[in-house]
Amino acid sequence: MGIEHFIAVDWRTTNRRVYRIEDGTMVATHRDTLGVTTALLIEQ
Repeated sequence: MGIEHFIAVDWRTTNRRVYRIEDGTMVATHRDTLGVTTALLIEQ
C-alpha cells in the first residue's frame, strides 16, 4: 500500500510550483514567484 494523496513542491530559483496529487492524478496546482532567491531577499 503506497501513498495515495500528497503535495509535491517544485521550488526553483525564481518560481515555486505546487501540485496536489490524489490517487495518482494531479487535481490542483499553484504557481507563484516566491522562488528561492525571493525567499532569501525576504529574510534579509
